Amino acid sequence: MYVYLLLVFNQHFFFGSSSHFSEEMPLVGPLKKSVEHPPAHCRLKTMETRHNGASIFWFFQFGKGFFLYARVFKVRVVYNKFEREGGNDLRHLTLGVDIDGTIKDTHTAAVQVFNREFQKSYQPEEIKEFYLDRPYGLTREEGFSAWSRLETEIYDIGLPLQNAPNVLQKLAEQGHQIYYITARPDRDDIREVTSRWLQRHGFPFQADRLLMGSHQKEKVAKKVGVDLFFEDAPDYLENLIRDEVDVIISDCVYNRDYKPEHRRFTDWNQVYEIVEQKMQELEGKETK
Repeated sequence: MYVYLLLVFNQHFFFGSSSHFSEEMPLVGPLKKSVEHPPAHCRLKTMETRHNGASIFWFFQFGKGFFLYARVFKVRVVYNKFEREGGNDLRHLTLGVDIDGTIKDTHTAAVQVFNREFQKSYQPEEIKEFYLDRPYGLTREEGFSAWSRLETEIYDIGLPLQNAPNVLQKLAEQGHQIYYITARPDRDDIREVTSRWLQRHGFPFQADRLLMGSHQKEKVAKKVGVDLFFEDAPDYLENLIRDEVDVIISDCVYNRDYKPEHRRFTDWNQVYEIVEQKMQELEGKETK
């Protein structure tokens, strides 16, 4: 689009065509109207005298060319935003969504499985730590080993957080792009159980938008052009905030002491307002 408009501009300005545009390269819509009927400040009265005819003609050509260049620049800015957001609509966002603790109550599922495995009877709200090692009397290495052995079951059971499937489904229907950005291992068995769980519970799902093994979420977010990121884990939140990714905290028992002043949500229904405010913010920047 950009190249085409510049070719039209170059033909018109540098070769001095006295017509507006050739029939081989017609313009339509607002751009055509703006060139054929430029504002009053871009028009010059025709002078009949032969002495001034040539200079007036080229001055008029320069005025039209400058006006067209401004129009091309505006089209390019709008097209960049249109292209960045997937070519759907200027009011669509790219949303980065973590899974565990953000759309899925993985904490409850993990406590349930660990209780059975280690003969404990904890309630999920009793464990206020992100990692389960210490509450179950495990070293970090033992905890990692236990999680690796039990994680497929943990990922397969458990329920979505309240309203998460419906809200994300509606946002997807509105044209917003949903990327699931998770640190879950990118193994075939984990990918299969994750995909199955998302579809079983009615989440919007596209296989190429499930980005697993994302331990550097801030880099993945920037690579896909995330406008808003939803995350629960303090370690990942720290990196996202440090790299100036606009992140909203999913409120959990183990992150309430982490940056209590930072924006967070307790119910996915609150995300509608968050998304609307972000769109208004981006639209405000575009019009400046």
